[in-house]
Amino acid sequence: MTDREFDLKKAKLALVALHAPELKVPGGGTHLLSLDTKDLEEWWQTLPQGTAVVVQPKIDGCAIGLRYRDGVLEAAWTRSGRSAMRVVELVPSVPKVLREESEGLTEVHGELYGLERLTSQQRAASALRRTRPNGDGLLFSAYKLVNSLSSESCSQVALGKIGFDTPDTIVCTSRGQVRELHQRWLQGAIFEQWPTDGIVVKVFDQRLQRKLGANSVAPRWALAMKRYA
Repeated sequence: MTDREFDLKKAKLALVALHAPELKVPGGGTHLLSLDTKDLEEWWQTLPQGTAVVVQPKIDGCAIGLRYRDGVLEAAWTRSGRSAMRVVELVPSVPKVLREESEGLTEVHGELYGLERLTSQQRAASALRRTRPNGDGLLFSAYKLVNSLSSESCSQVALGKIGFDTPDTIVCTSRGQVRELHQRWLQGAIFEQWPTDGIVVKVFDQRLQRKLGANSVAPRWALAMKRYA
């Protein structure tokens, strides 16, 4: 089959059975997707009229997936599917047991990054490669509660309640507001406390996110805007 046919079948499977074996990666749960960097105007035209979005810092680190069973951490993996358990177990901001009781599976995606702004991504990547890792100087910020079907704001609140740090989240209703926030980020006026290499724009309504879906590389409901955007 063609790549497009494969992507469509994979997207349909993810809608009805997110934890299906065919969607698993070697390290644990669902795939960690990248972010598209197309022009904001082009991306905005793909959204239904009146769609609200959120803007968050694009943290310069390494994407990590976490899986909890009955509230206890049991697996962690990188975007390539490699297990990251030996590192995240040493990072204080990754809860090993969720604060609130939780039955069954809970999956969280986030960014592992370093305290030093200029070497954040390198520090996280280096820790993941070490034979004898340590969690010194590493932090974790959760940006996605998998299978949440409310809103980005509610999802961030839910993540905070179970023990995670989350990125700043600003709600926008127009392209102009997003452009203004991107300019403010370029000027160092927002998200300055985070080690960033851009901003992330996401559809606010998570039910609409599911409807828009994703290809094999990136979600259609999110966009990264970097310095050249």
